[in-house]
Amino acid sequence: MIEAGQVILNKAAGRIPSHRWVVVSDPKQDSDQVIIVNFTTLRDNDPDETCVVKPSQYPGLGHDSYVKYSEAICTTASKLEEGIRVGALSPSRPVPLELLNRIRAGFVTSKHVRRTHRDLLRHQRLIP
Repeated sequence: MIEAGQVILNKAAGRIPSHRWVVVSDPKQDSDQVIIVNFTTLRDNDPDETCVVKPSQYPGLGHDSYVKYSEAICTTASKLEEGIRVGALSPSRPVPLELLNRIRAGFVTSKHVRRTHRDLLRHQRLIP
C-alpha cells in the first residue's frame, strides 16, 4: 500500500537515471492523484534550492541533494503499486515526518511548482 512519505526508487532505464521519489500527497485521501517528487544531486547554481537535503537527514542519500519541484509528477497509487510489483520501482525507507513536512512546505514557497500540484496539497489540507 502506497503511503505519504514513502520513498520509491525507479530503476535506471536508457537515458533515465535512477532517483528516489517521495510520495508527498496523501493516497488515503485520493489514490487517483498521488504527487511524487524526486531528490536530485545538488550542484552549484541549481535553479531551486528551496529544500536541500543532506544524507544525515535521509540515510538513503549518498550526497547533498535537493527536491526538484519542477519534476514533480501526479500519478496514481495503483500505477506505483504495479511498478513495484513488476520490479520497475523499489520501495525504500520512508522519509521522517519532519522532512516530509519540509518537502510539503516547499510546495508553497518554490517558484517551480505546478499550480495543480499545490492546489491538490491544499485541498488535502497538507499545506496552507
